[in-house]
Amino acid sequence: MSYLIKIGYPAFMLVVLGISSCASEKAQSDMEIKALQNISVDSVKVIEMIPDKGQIVVSIKGVLPNPAYEIQKIDTRIDKGKIQIFPHVYHDPNKVVIQMMIPFEKKVVVSGLLKKKKYEIRVANKVYVRKFSLQPK
Repeated sequence: MSYLIKIGYPAFMLVVLGISSCASEKAQSDMEIKALQNISVDSVKVIEMIPDKGQIVVSIKGVLPNPAYEIQKIDTRIDKGKIQIFPHVYHDPNKVVIQMMIPFEKKVVVSGLLKKKKYEIRVANKVYVRKFSLQPK
């Protein structure tokens, strides 16, 4: 009986370690999803219009709270004349950094615009650029 317990114990520990490893990977993934945050920005400007392609290039400027923050991605959405831009940052809580603000500037290409339609640009539901169109004046 004790022989079976001695053989069974290592196998049991491997199963337990395997389960805890999977659980820690899921917790890490959940932590990364929670760490992805929206941020506000200081300025938004249309720096280039490409009417033939239905595109604009938008410059977004702001300040990150410290070097532990980094811009992970920028989502865009066009809906009923509103161009919604959603910058997301990732904060690494395990990173030891100097507490200083970090300025950033990102360029975003927005595609799928119509020449004759008027648009406004919003970042996190705040209007930054009022009505404009790709139509040459």
